[in-house]
Amino acid sequence: MMINMPIKETIQATFGFVAKERKIFWTAIPMAAVMIIMVLISQALVVCDNDTGECSSNWLATIMMAIYALFNIGIVVNYCRSVMGEEAPDFVSKNFGKRVLFYLAAVLAISLFFVVVLIPCVVIMLLINDNPRMVTYILLMVVLPICGIIFAPLLLALPAAIMGDKQWCNPLRLFKLAKGSHNAIFWGLIITMLPDFAVNFIVVAVMVAAVGPQEAQGSLSIMVTALIMRLVTSALKGTYFGVIYRFFKKAESINRN
Repeated sequence: MMINMPIKETIQATFGFVAKERKIFWTAIPMAAVMIIMVLISQALVVCDNDTGECSSNWLATIMMAIYALFNIGIVVNYCRSVMGEEAPDFVSKNFGKRVLFYLAAVLAISLFFVVVLIPCVVIMLLINDNPRMVTYILLMVVLPICGIIFAPLLLALPAAIMGDKQWCNPLRLFKLAKGSHNAIFWGLIITMLPDFAVNFIVVAVMVAAVGPQEAQGSLSIMVTALIMRLVTSALKGTYFGVIYRFFKKAESINRN
């Protein structure tokens, strides 16, 4: 039996859960505030030349951004597990570290899979058209979305990795399970990222209009907004992964019975 994931209900459940969830929010806020301040301080030490656009290297800024990225993965992990009714927010335990590593391993595996698929596409496009800009445009606007839709069921491996569900890390099983939901899974994930894009776009547009493009570059308002919205996106992604995992788990159980 083909399973069709209802995208409207899934998105409503995702945004509704993030709006109502309080435990993770209040647990994460103090840590997020400290990290954002540290990232801003480290970025302030980076000196850029406005004429050449070159910036001095700063190992502290690189390390802080890496730590902040890991913290965002922690947000994804906690929201995903919270959807499944798991334990209270956890950012420090040994099990939390394992879940982050499993999630990173799943992301890396999916990314490598995409790279293997995309390399031949890029080579073929370059042989047909030697204009790099045109190839880049086609890659971003046509090839990537098509590949994303085709391989969307692989995204189910991410919540499976977080939940420690090794059986669901089998690509063949995921493709069979989500046979009728490729579009819904892909576009649902894209929708969870729209608030990030929209808010950042508005803030950048306002700053550029207010002080000009040169002065807006590296603006504190833009940087803070980007860092905060990254947290919001992580919460939405984690919730979305939990919602689709729960949906397909339930659907698979019903089909068996």
